[in-house]
Amino acid sequence: MDKPVILAADRRARCAVEMSRELTAAEETAGEALVRYLGKLGGVSIKLHQGEKSRAPVRILVGGRAREEAGGLPVNEVRDDGFVLCVLPDRIALAGANDRGTLYAVYELIERLGVRWYGPNPEDEYVPGAGDLTLPEGMEVINPSFRFRFLRCLFSAMVGLGASGMWHPFSSPRREQLLDWGVKNRLNAGQWPFDDPDVTSFFGRRGGVACVDHAHALPYMVPPGEYWESHPEYFAVDEHGELFERRANEYGIHVCRSNPDVLDLVVRKALETMERDPDAGFVSISQADGQFHCRCPACLSKCNQGSLVFLGEEQIIRTDCMVDFANRVAERFCERWPDRNLMILGHHQTIPPPTIAVHPNVMIKLACSPHGFVSFNRPLEDPAGNNWIFQRAVEGWAATGTSLAYYGYNPHSTFAHAPFSAGRRFHSDVRWLHRHGFVGAEFQGEGTLWGFYGLNHVVQARTMWDVEVDFDALQADYFRCLFGAAAEPVRALHEAFERALVAHEPMSRGLGGFLLPEVIESGRELVREARDAEPSDDVQGRLDVLAAQVEYGDRLMGARRTAETYHRTRDQDHLKRLVRERDAIVDYIAANPVDGAYHLGGIGGERGNINGYLMGHLWGVDKI
Repeated sequence: MDKPVILAADRRARCAVEMSRELTAAEETAGEALVRYLGKLGGVSIKLHQGEKSRAPVRILVGGRAREEAGGLPVNEVRDDGFVLCVLPDRIALAGANDRGTLYAVYELIERLGVRWYGPNPEDEYVPGAGDLTLPEGMEVINPSFRFRFLRCLFSAMVGLGASGMWHPFSSPRREQLLDWGVKNRLNAGQWPFDDPDVTSFFGRRGGVACVDHAHALPYMVPPGEYWESHPEYFAVDEHGELFERRANEYGIHVCRSNPDVLDLVVRKALETMERDPDAGFVSISQADGQFHCRCPACLSKCNQGSLVFLGEEQIIRTDCMVDFANRVAERFCERWPDRNLMILGHHQTIPPPTIAVHPNVMIKLACSPHGFVSFNRPLEDPAGNNWIFQRAVEGWAATGTSLAYYGYNPHSTFAHAPFSAGRRFHSDVRWLHRHGFVGAEFQGEGTLWGFYGLNHVVQARTMWDVEVDFDALQADYFRCLFGAAAEPVRALHEAFERALVAHEPMSRGLGGFLLPEVIESGRELVREARDAEPSDDVQGRLDVLAAQVEYGDRLMGARRTAETYHRTRDQDHLKRLVRERDAIVDYIAANPVDGAYHLGGIGGERGNINGYLMGHLWGVDKI
């Protein structure tokens, strides 16, 4: 049996890190991280040698240095962001398929020594106490299960919502914490708008991005703020030829895909983006949000697939029009970038597969859309509710030969971010997507939304990286590292809430009342049990977040039940009660500013938006 390779013993280093003389920015980040964490873990000082050989008993060769010196590495087996991790008695080689792969190899080594990054805050980092460091011998090639991996919760770190409703770059400590958490958990996408120099520099130091993505990219390529007054013909019109009313959130304003100048603008922007990020696998040219697509005769002439019911109305299917536009962009884009892709979005009226051919360089991101196209509380493989509609769409798009990516929810914002623990379900969903040939996935969420959602984020990220990850082991490790002696009651809390979620009738739209009073009371009791089990300040702070989400969920579900009663009876007393409960929710948010406890889609306690949630997502309540 091979002896373990000793990196540090008795507070003495037996290893040193070696790197090439000329380093990329990402290799420099990798070397700094490796030296820092090895020093923490071993209670020693680790030397970094750049462009020279060390005399340490165990030489750790990183990136280019590993390729230069460690012959026989199976680098031909590495793809995408994968890497080789080779541990021999006298040296360790960490070599990635690219700079991201090398950085991931370093993080893999650090994790094997016990470090965990299960939350974005500095206190969420788990580092075992200093001691001897050993690794078993072996050679591994590790490749990701998905080529493109993204969580939308990082998006709120990169941009902020401006007064116009468009997203604008901003800087904050939270941004770097979230982005750093994402890289350490093997996420690799960047998102429109991607021209903030600070964000670009951040990703450059971490190997760049695998794609420049956004679920709704066209409003950034044809900005309404720049063209609405000077070129109204660029934007969608109704059946009378009149512009739709300009929306406050400009990312919901559609363009006229038949306008040749719009085509020119999108082609130019896509080329500029790829020139800036030449290693990216695709650039998104996906449509705006919502159902207000252009109804001019030229656009309608490309819509020959009939209609579907969306938001309670019969809507024209828009897939062929979208694909036709994407094909024309791709023809010109691929003259310069023949081996790169463009991403479009299957969303609402573009979920059904096309009847026309799709350009081979066009990809589709299928959204498990709300309003009847998916059941949010059931696994994708379960046809319950309307999941069968999404399953049929996947089959249809796969038959076209188009590369598939996925857009999921944590859950959709119509749930007003009620406590939603679904780690086991998300693990199942990612594995289902992999079995059906998906090459990428993105899950919606907010950077301020952690607590119950933290396990969801971790499971999604780690399963996209490796679909064979064991859920039970991952969940147990997550609770152990973040909650210490309170791990067991916190595990029971999450599992109780997930059982309630999945047991509820299929939820295809709106906020399902899955948090029954008995579930809430059980949650309170488990939080109290957890508080008694682990007194440390960090754990108590995390329990504060969970407790606040339980209480918020109780208030939200109470308002939902009142709204349903009012909708059924139109009793004014119930309406008055709903007003009081609405105000109590706002007051509770204001009085309990627990970081990460909840983030109501940007509401921030504004009463008008609370009205919107109670109105639009609790079914038919008059404006109050």
